[in-house]
Amino acid sequence: MKSKFFIFVALMALSSLLLSACVPAPGGPAATDVDGKGTAPAESLTLTSTPWALQAFGGADVSLAALQGRNITLEFRADNRVGGSSGCNTYAGSYTVDGEKLTFSPLISTMMACEPAVMALEQAYQTALAKTASYRIADNQLNLLDTNGQVLLTFAPLESISLEGTNWVATGVNNGKQAVVSIQSGTEITALFQDGKLSGTAGCNRYTTSYTIDGNNITIAMPASTMMMCAEPEGVMEQEQAYLAALPQAATFQIREDRLEIRDAGGALLASYMAASEGLVGNTTPPAEPVTLVSNPWVLSSVGASEVSLTALEGGQVTMTLARGQVNGSAGCNNYMGSYQVDGNQLTFSPLASTKRMCAEGVMAVEQAFLAALEKTASYEIHDAQLVLLAADGQTLLTFTVQEVVPLEGTEWAALSVNNGKNAVVSIVNGTEITAMFDGQKVGGTAGCNRYSAGYTTDGDKITIELPLSTMMMCAEPEGVMEQEGAYLAALSQAATYAVRDGQLELRDAGGALLVSFTGQ
Repeated sequence: MKSKFFIFVALMALSSLLLSACVPAPGGPAATDVDGKGTAPAESLTLTSTPWALQAFGGADVSLAALQGRNITLEFRADNRVGGSSGCNTYAGSYTVDGEKLTFSPLISTMMACEPAVMALEQAYQTALAKTASYRIADNQLNLLDTNGQVLLTFAPLESISLEGTNWVATGVNNGKQAVVSIQSGTEITALFQDGKLSGTAGCNRYTTSYTIDGNNITIAMPASTMMMCAEPEGVMEQEQAYLAALPQAATFQIREDRLEIRDAGGALLASYMAASEGLVGNTTPPAEPVTLVSNPWVLSSVGASEVSLTALEGGQVTMTLARGQVNGSAGCNNYMGSYQVDGNQLTFSPLASTKRMCAEGVMAVEQAFLAALEKTASYEIHDAQLVLLAADGQTLLTFTVQEVVPLEGTEWAALSVNNGKNAVVSIVNGTEITAMFDGQKVGGTAGCNRYSAGYTTDGDKITIELPLSTMMMCAEPEGVMEQEGAYLAALSQAATYAVRDGQLELRDAGGALLVSFTGQ
């Protein structure tokens, strides 16, 4: 009987232990069972567990619309440092927390100037921080309170932002004189990194280039851009040049809250950005810019009612760029240039000058039909991003589409002509092909018979190409292929400058003489 009693007592004690395991400890979270799956509850938010984005000014009739999708942010760090973006400038300081009591030290900030409405928001925000006496976190929100318990500012957790797929808007650019300056009022510089391609607007022109990343290291190739000239606002072209020159110097990047910084190998800041809109894929396409006669280079897509086929170009392009009364481009084989007159939708071209190379019969037929059509042009229309040139009777002569900007690096270039070393630039021998691919460190391809490779460096529009190495085959046909190859390989190492325009690449020597011309494939 006594043994049964002890067994009963032991079972009761064990039951008490098991039941106590199901009771939450004082101050600890209660056990929950979400959807009957035993899923653990989400981790509770704390001051330091996430960066915060401002949602509203408490009790004040202040609108955040002036930020145009940008964020005012606040980040508490474990070392009692605080920082973020106040809309235009970044700020930093320290904070003291004791239970729910919270105060900020006097803050320091950068000194950029933005639109008056943004500056007003920034001042109101920093004033509210100075009045903060306590905080409360509830319903996934952080409220900062004054000494009377009134809400000053309300924040929500800031969504994480990645480099790629985010529409970045520049806030500062290194001007090349050891100074980072604010973006000029009335201008916008943007950047979109996506699948190894970087593109955007540089203030006046659209640009594109390639990039690679490894951790927080980044390499950006020399950008290619459209070739428009913007007279206003004053200084926009100098700002654009500084920005495009800064990009290839990039060595590292850092994203903090909704800000991106790109720095060179020495740690100097090259460009700073803030995320626009939501900053997420699917919401990053910038509004389409209006297409005008002079806003983009054009590439020929069809020749009116002519029986001429563009397939004869074998991947080459007929191009046209119009700017400030001057027109130029590639007619398929030769480059052309001249002037144009426009009055409303009336458009005429002066007699055009062109180079005198000879190409395959089919290419020359396309070129002749194109130049003849330009002479007959009387007006133009633009619709659905297409340019249509019309004759005096309204018949379609030529149809163009907007030409994509072609970067030096990552493009497969096919040579059109080569300097033969006798002060003459000659077309590629029929039945041969010369190609070049620049990958950021080496250029390689076929020289007509043999494969070749060489190291190269760029600095702005300057280029230096090392003496190429090649395989050692001998090709007997077609006649002249080996002499052409020798001239091409010799020309590469003389290169001093390069220019990409209208889908074509030109390499020139230090005296400005043309060495090789290519077309992008």
